[in-house]
Parts: sequence; C-alpha cells; structure tokens
Amino acid sequence: MMKKVEENGLVSMDVFGVICEKLDFDDLFQLAGVCKCWRTLHESYWESFMESEVPLLVQTSYGEKACYFISLCQRKIYCSNMMDYARGCSYAGFSCGYVIMAKANNSLLLMNPFTRRKIDLWQPFHSSLVSYPCHAIIAYVKDSTDFIIVLLSERNSSLYIYQTQNCEWNRWYDPCRVVDFVVFQHIVYVITDDAQIGVVILKSNTFKFLQLNNVPSFTSTDLKLVSSDGNLLVVHFVPRHKFEVYKVDFASMDWIKLETLGDVALFYAKNTKCYALSNPVSRGYEKNCLYYIDQSTTLCEVYSMNNYNFPLYISGETVAPSRSRPYWSDWCFRHVRDEVDYSLLE
Repeated sequence: MMKKVEENGLVSMDVFGVICEKLDFDDLFQLAGVCKCWRTLHESYWESFMESEVPLLVQTSYGEKACYFISLCQRKIYCSNMMDYARGCSYAGFSCGYVIMAKANNSLLLMNPFTRRKIDLWQPFHSSLVSYPCHAIIAYVKDSTDFIIVLLSERNSSLYIYQTQNCEWNRWYDPCRVVDFVVFQHIVYVITDDAQIGVVILKSNTFKFLQLNNVPSFTSTDLKLVSSDGNLLVVHFVPRHKFEVYKVDFASMDWIKLETLGDVALFYAKNTKCYALSNPVSRGYEKNCLYYIDQSTTLCEVYSMNNYNFPLYISGETVAPSRSRPYWSDWCFRHVRDEVDYSLLE
C-alpha cells in the first residue's frame, strides 16, 4: 500500500509524519478522514507514535476546557479538547486508555482521547464522587466483553467495584483501611495502611489477606502496589523523606526489601496509580529512579533509590499553557491493559 501511495504521487510516510508532528490529538483524528490512503497512513503513524510516547503526563487546570498530554523527554505538549465534555466532573484516574471522570449525579464518564470513544455508566454511586476524591481503574474480564471498575474512595478508604455484567456497585467491607490496589496476574490485590496485602474475591465481596513473613512494622497511607515484570512490588514513598521498595515473594511468602530497582523506573502520582517501566533508558528516562508528580504543582521530581532525601533534579517541562493552577496531573500508559479472571478465585 505504501508503495502504491508513493507511485500515485500522494504524500509519503515521511512527509505524513512531518505533518502529524505539528498537530494536536484532535487534529490528528480529523486528518485520518481526508481520504482512504491518508487513513491507512494515519493508522500506521498513530500506533508507532503512541508506542514511542510512553509515558505521557496528563494535565488540565481549573477553568480550562482542554486536556494536555505532555511528553517529558520530547518536550512536547499535545492538546485535546475532548475534555470539554467533562465540565463539572472530577478526575478519578486514567486506565486502559480511558480518562475516568466522576459526574455530579454520582455516575462515571469514561473518555478515550485516543479512539474518541465515550462510555456513560448511568448506575449512580452510593455517595458523592465529586465532593470526595476517588481513584479508579478499569479491568477487562478475561474471555468476555464485560469489564469492571475498581474504585477507592478517600471518604472512608473503602473499595467499591462496578461490574458491567450485573450493572451495579458492590462494596468490600473490612475494618482495615485500604490505601491502594492493583491488578496483578489477573487478580485484584489491595494493601492497607498497616501493610496487609489481600486479594479481592469478586464473587463474594470479601478480602482474603495473605499470610506473609517479614512484614515491615509501619502504618502509612503512602503505600502503592505496582505490577512490574511479573513481580508484585510495594512502594513506600514520601517526597524528600522516604523511598523504599519491597517485592512480595510468593514462593517463600516473604516481603523482600530491594536495594535497587535495576533496569526499571517508577512513575508515581500522588493520588492515583504507580507504574513501572522496564528499560526506561530507551524511552529517555533514567533507571533505578522514581518520577513523582503531585496535582498541586506542575513540576516533576526525579528521585534515585541511592539518595531519596533530595531529588536528582526537578523538571519544569510539565507546564501546560494555562492561566490557572493545575486541576489534576497523572501518568498515561496508553498500552497498559488490566484484565481479571474470575475463575482464579472461585
């Protein structure tokens, strides 16, 4: 097809790429509608572009109608006006390519800025999602078209799960305070503020806590669960104060403190998810480091496990063109797709 396009005197892939580099997300979608040949070129360009731009930082601000996707390494800002649909909503997370927004009627709106798809979940939540911050992810059900939404409410530190197969919310009751969760090897894991790790039994609305050895004796709300290259990690990070990483060894059922991340970088957002990226140098990032963003600032701090008292450096390249303070900032890993398997915990 590419050869035919060039023989017909139409734009080549190289020229098409130059054109695309000057466009924002919204313009790129319109470009694909020029003709059949341009649509083919666009599909090829879009996949390679999104693969190379990992991760992107997502940011918007109070009073803004636009959403900005920022490439720290390329020092480029891409704009999308799709977030105009989400005025009056509050941010709940980025997952599986979707921005998750909580609406004023306590339902959720899922918007994929890369495919332009929107999903309204009309089933209302139990309490106000807009008044109280929440963190949510999407996970698809294995061998099914259904998906679930896992949501952690800061109002009561409780876990809620919405399942499309029955279109209702369920709350997982437990006296322990859940501070984070992650999908690891098709199972939803949670961690509490006293470092208990458990699995979510989706069919019975219960937790099953793991009997682990060498559990650190601390209580903290700054704990994150991370899936990294087949390992379940626990990150205990407090800016300029604490940076510890543990691996859960399922063979010995031990917590093992890591002295180094090796060829891995962590991408940590204060109120949402923490990601791990292998071979970060190939993406322009440093290994054995943690990239930290907080929605109260437009800066990205970079910490090394060798010295966590002070950041290696602070990047100012996250600043989107805005006249007001940031509303939220998060990391966008476009190709991360979480999937759960109900049969594993029957």
